[in-house]
Order: sequence, then C-alpha cells, then structure tokens
Amino acid sequence: MDLEDKQETVDAQEETAQEETAQEEQVEQVAADEPDVDAEGSEGGVEEPAEDAEAPEGGVEEPVEDTEASESAAEEPVEDAEAPEGAVEEPVEDAEAPEGAVEEPKEEATPEPPSPIKNWDDIDFDKIEDMSEIYDMTIKNFEEGEVVKGEVVSVGSDSVLIDIGFKSEGHVQLSEFPDPKSISVGDEVDVLIEMIEDQDGMIVLSKTKADKIKNWAKIQVLFDDDKLVEGKIVRKVKGGFKVDIGLDAFLPASQIARRPVGDLDQYLGKTYEFRIIKLTKRRRNVVLSRKQVLEEARSEEKAKLLASLEIGQELTGVIKNITDFGAFIDVGGIDGLLHITDMSWGRIKHPSEVASVGDTLTIKVLNFNKEEEKISLGFKQMSENPWATVGENYPIGAVVRGKVVSMTDYGAFVQLEEGVEGMIHISEMSWTKRVRHPSEIVHIGQEIDIKLLNVDPKNEKISLGYKQIGENPWM
Repeated sequence: MDLEDKQETVDAQEETAQEETAQEEQVEQVAADEPDVDAEGSEGGVEEPAEDAEAPEGGVEEPVEDTEASESAAEEPVEDAEAPEGAVEEPVEDAEAPEGAVEEPKEEATPEPPSPIKNWDDIDFDKIEDMSEIYDMTIKNFEEGEVVKGEVVSVGSDSVLIDIGFKSEGHVQLSEFPDPKSISVGDEVDVLIEMIEDQDGMIVLSKTKADKIKNWAKIQVLFDDDKLVEGKIVRKVKGGFKVDIGLDAFLPASQIARRPVGDLDQYLGKTYEFRIIKLTKRRRNVVLSRKQVLEEARSEEKAKLLASLEIGQELTGVIKNITDFGAFIDVGGIDGLLHITDMSWGRIKHPSEVASVGDTLTIKVLNFNKEEEKISLGFKQMSENPWATVGENYPIGAVVRGKVVSMTDYGAFVQLEEGVEGMIHISEMSWTKRVRHPSEIVHIGQEIDIKLLNVDPKNEKISLGYKQIGENPWM
C-alpha cells in the first residue's frame, strides 16, 4: 500500500473515533439530565429510582447511576415509600404525622382506689409514711344506689344504727322494719345507700327501698317463669284490693273469685296465692288475679273427676247455690244438680228445707254426661228406701199414728215415718160433717191416729182414713 492510501485509512479511523466520542458524550449528558427531572417534585415527595436511558443506535450501552435527589427532597423524611421488590422493609421510627392529621389524645390512667385490707399481717407499717393510707384501706368502696349488707350496732326508740363498713354508721327508721321487736344487735340486714354523706357527715341508708329492689327482682323472676306469688290482702281501694307481696300490688275485685261476690270485706286480712297478670316496672305497677288460680285448679280437678266418674259413685261436695227446683253442688271442678225430688224420700216444698248454701253433703252420682260436663246427683239415695219395707211395716187395716205435714184442697198428708207419707182424702175425714177443707178437721203439725185403707209400695202411695177411727153412725 502506498503512502497516500495509508494516510486515507488513518484519517478515516480518526473520524470514526471522533464520532464515537461525540456519541458517548451525548449519552452521558442524557443520563446526567434525567435524574434532575425525577428529583424535582412536590415538597416531601417520594424519591423513585431513575430508569436506565436507552443508548442511541449503534452506541455503547453503559450503566446509568441514580443521581441524588435535590437538596430540598433529601431533607424531607420519607414516609410510606414502597420498598423495591426483594428489599427488607424496616420500620420507620418517630415518623411525623402528615400535615393536617388530628392527633388523638392519650387517656390518662385513673388511679385505682386502695383495696380493703384483707390480712393485717401483710402490711409493712414501716414503709407507710401517711397513716391515712391505712385508714383508706380499711374503708370499702361504696356507691349511691347500691344495696349492701350491714350489721345492727344498736337499737334505739325510733331508729336502728347500722354498720356497713363505711367510715360512719347510718340510721334506719324503726318503722322500716316489719317486726321492730324482733331486731337484735348483731343482726344482718340489707340496706340501700341513698347518700354517701349528708350534711352531718353520716351515710344515709334505707331498708324499705332495699327490700323493694330485692322484691322487684324476685317478682320479675316469678312473672317471667309464670309462677304464683303469695300475698296478703291488706285493704280495700277503688276497684279492688291492695295486696302485700313484698311490695304493693293491685287485685281487681273481679279477680278475687270465680263468681261475683257481694261481701268483699270477708277477704281482708287473708293470705292467698295469686297469678301475676301484669307487671310494669317503669310505673311500679303489679296486677294480680286469684280468679285465674282458682280456675286453673278447677280445670285440673274437672279433668281428674271426669276421668274417674261412674254411676253410683259417692262424692262429697259443697252447696254453692239453691233454686226452687234443686241445689247446685261443687263436687270438684264441676257443679252437679241435686233435684228437689232426689233430696228426700218424703215430700218437701223447697230445697232449703233439706240443705243450705255452704253445707257439705255426701251424694251419689245418678247420671252424667262427659261431653256436656253435667252430673245428676241424689241425696235421698244415700239412705235405704223406706218404701221397700212398707208392705211389711204397714199392713192394710192397721191403725197407726202419724203427723200432719201438709194440706191441699182435697186432703191432708200425714207422715208415718221419715220418707213415708200417706194421704187422708177429704171424704175420709168425717162420717157426718160435710168437709170443705181439711183444716176444718185437722191442722199442720197435729199428731193423729189413722187407719191404713190401701198400701201401694210400688207406686209409693198409701191411702189413710181418719173417720174410720170412730164408729160409723150409719151402721
């Protein structure tokens, strides 16, 4: 190769080197300019890593190092910046809250009151500088409205001094105790703290209010469980009674018995079981019913009676009502009818001649209907039918003595024995006198001798003659 050719080759290589150098400087300039743009941002912004700049075509690719953030950005603390993938996140300590955030106030711990002393041996008196601390530890913690137990310290003429473990005792009026004479020193009672201290520095206590709170809790449980409560009827009020069940309750007059009663005073002072039918704690209102208790008991008795009822069965019952045609008897859940014709083997005009309301009778079941819950009863059937032996005891033609028990226009009825009566017809009273009424010859209650003219045991009839006692003047 000649000299000119070598010179051209060297010039070409220098040109190529210059071009490559210019390209490299251009790449470095671009790389240096990009971080400056990323670093500029809002104050307190998050610094992000710079992306690698692409090398121009044909150029040499070199790694681009991240430039430092601007001076203002570097001074700001980095908050909530996401760590690059694979990096270990470290907790940021003492990070300032973002501008505008509300700092929540910290709750100050309330010092706990000193606990009451349980064991004096555990106290190190040498370490206690103020003896009032020991005094505070001897006092229990109390709140107004709390029910606590106290001990009777003394009993005065009108009040009782009670110690509940407070720094002072409290007085309770003697009238607040149901039985003041039974109170003794050392007795334990429940009291309500009405006031921790009054103007005299005394704690104010109430036994009545404590009892009411306890009784309300008891009554609420009975009401929820649908159980009975025992109470005493203390006085009459408008529309009913006031009942003491540990607190005042109202008993409507319509709920005192199964049937309306006239004399309500008969229930005063008596103790019964009641059903709580209404309870309003906010108004302190309790409504009772004795009628429901009686009806529930009666329903149980009725079911038991109907299951075991038989004709001819003997029952014991109480007469509840009397009418012209008979008496109604409560035989245990059902009122059976005792008809006037089944009260006596003899003749009676009214059931009151045999029994009265409230009487207890032993009767026999004559008939019953389970579906209609009706029972027919008999009282005379409890004794032997006297007519069964009438034929033997009263032969025709015999003269017997009897008592006039009733009269009609056509004759008089004479009782020969209990349950056996005969009739003297008006035509059999005199041989010679025309009798218009039996009272012209005999009177009720008179005992007379009569002759047996006819005896019919089957139909329970006896014909008597009064004129046959004397001689027939026409003979």
